[in-house]
Amino acid sequence: MVLLPKIVIVEGIDRVGKTTFVNIMQNKYGYNLVSSKFNDTSYRNSADIIKGKFLPEILETEKIWSVISVLKAIPPNSKIIIDRFHLSEYVYGKCDRNYINSSWEQIDQALYELGSLLVYIKPTDIKWSSVKHGEDLSRHLYVFDQLLKITKLQTLTADHNTLEVIMDEFENTK
Repeated sequence: MVLLPKIVIVEGIDRVGKTTFVNIMQNKYGYNLVSSKFNDTSYRNSADIIKGKFLPEILETEKIWSVISVLKAIPPNSKIIIDRFHLSEYVYGKCDRNYINSSWEQIDQALYELGSLLVYIKPTDIKWSSVKHGEDLSRHLYVFDQLLKITKLQTLTADHNTLEVIMDEFENTK
């Protein structure tokens, strides 16, 4: 049984069902979304995140640390879900932008200390995900899988077809 955590981080390559999972968590369990899909850099404090302010498109390390410091101030009864965060920044930085985020392990440790839960959504079909994305995502998947072996975060793994299994885990904690 999984306890409903204050912070849930959803990671995975493009086109695997992350948004579907996030929408369920928002609608069914009242989580507030923090997303990397919008270009709003006006978040400044925990109230902004609780209200649904969004992270910038590219999550540079300093912005990630800024969000972590804000997450530390969020009241205990808050429920935050983050759609892509430090692992995506590492994977897409390495695979697409030719840089490596050397701070990811320290970020991972800080999220661990906050009691964050990582939900990793794997592709059911890497070829389909790659076609829908417009490029081969096999390397991205490989890097994600390597990071999952060493993350400190409690991790639940599913694919689009097994999201209900994770939902059942959350359902049992209501």
